[in-house]
Amino acid sequence: MNKRFLLSQAVIILAPVLAAIYFWDALPDQIPRHYNLRGEVDAFASREFVFFLPTINLVLALILNVIPKIDPRSENFAKFRPVYNGIVLGLLGFMSVLSLSEIFTQTGVAFIRPMQTVYLLGYLFGLLFIVLGVYMKDIEPNYFVGVRTPWTLENAEVWRRTHRFSGKLFVAAGVALVALRMIASTAVFFIGMMVVLFGVTLVSVVYSYLEFQKEKKKAAMS
Repeated sequence: MNKRFLLSQAVIILAPVLAAIYFWDALPDQIPRHYNLRGEVDAFASREFVFFLPTINLVLALILNVIPKIDPRSENFAKFRPVYNGIVLGLLGFMSVLSLSEIFTQTGVAFIRPMQTVYLLGYLFGLLFIVLGVYMKDIEPNYFVGVRTPWTLENAEVWRRTHRFSGKLFVAAGVALVALRMIASTAVFFIGMMVVLFGVTLVSVVYSYLEFQKEKKKAAMS
């Protein structure tokens, strides 16, 4: 495995851990554990909770690094390995930035001027959708990453068309989420995010089915 890729993962995962250790004395005894839909804290935990997200991130990294080895179509990962690595770093970075944001918010690091975590989350979701959308068209058939439906897994051409279409859909959804976060309240944003998630998933699944039916008709006519 690429040593630079492993080093990048380590840096991303360790960044919030090191930040928490450095700012430990500045952290309050109780920190937010959960926010409600209005962006208000409705549950607290001891300051050790700052290590929760980095721990989850470590577990996520282990799973994502194992996936290419256990996938029944593991040979396909070699065809889009740089893309997969980018997706992995994007997901780990998403978690790490969230964790850093909470640490900086709770310690009041003035020169960073962090945005409250619950607001930053909306922008990060939008950015994540855009990144996934950009990479989507280059993902090769596999059982773990991408739009995995019975129809995309059955037919390589359906997989290709669906991912080209869904990539554009994800980018558009990401831009819409960023725009919505800028103008809407937290409650409205999270409702909108759920609608976008459901809509993108449903449209991608239906599109893959329709493309599969087209391929069946072509095969029947030839």
